[in-house]
Amino acid sequence: MKTETPNVLDTQHHFDPDNRAYTRFLTVASEHFDVGQWIRDADQRPVMMTMTDVASGDSFTVALMDSVEDTSTHVLTAFDLDCQITAHGPFGGENAAVSYAPHLVMARGDIAATRSLRLHSPDVTALPADAWTAMPPEIAEAAYPALVDAPAAIAVLFDRQRHLFCAVGPFPADASAADWPLPTDVDPQVAHLVVALFTAQDNA
Repeated sequence: MKTETPNVLDTQHHFDPDNRAYTRFLTVASEHFDVGQWIRDADQRPVMMTMTDVASGDSFTVALMDSVEDTSTHVLTAFDLDCQITAHGPFGGENAAVSYAPHLVMARGDIAATRSLRLHSPDVTALPADAWTAMPPEIAEAAYPALVDAPAAIAVLFDRQRHLFCAVGPFPADASAADWPLPTDVDPQVAHLVVALFTAQDNA
């Protein structure tokens, strides 16, 4: 179904037709309904969907107002039984990082805990207020980098007193991660750890 829609739906709200929740909804809905999409001719943006129950002929229409995409770069940090930390990724979005945890645990038998972290650019001159992620005190006070070879590295900042950490990178080598200067708003007492970064394929 293709038609020019009324002006009331001609909004400036962002909607991405490639939004993963939307495309999955289309797939599921098409298995149960006859799905018609209302497409705006001006920019080919889907603005409404009409779903018809084939058995009864009943239908309803919903408006597609906007969408939100989980695209911020994340890594999955992993702590082994000795509290050694490695990182895995980068991933496009927090959900993608979290969903990799079961695969990592299956590939390695020594993982005691995992935590996703937003990966901040090495060009950052000040970390945002929400850059820090809470962690259990027993990990915050004991974690240290695993001494392993990896294709890349990240800088992980540990505020051991407040039980917080954050990640910056990626870096092409340990040396560049170690030489990364702390932003001026970071307490010099915060631990600056160089952590091995593996891609998901490295643990497949």
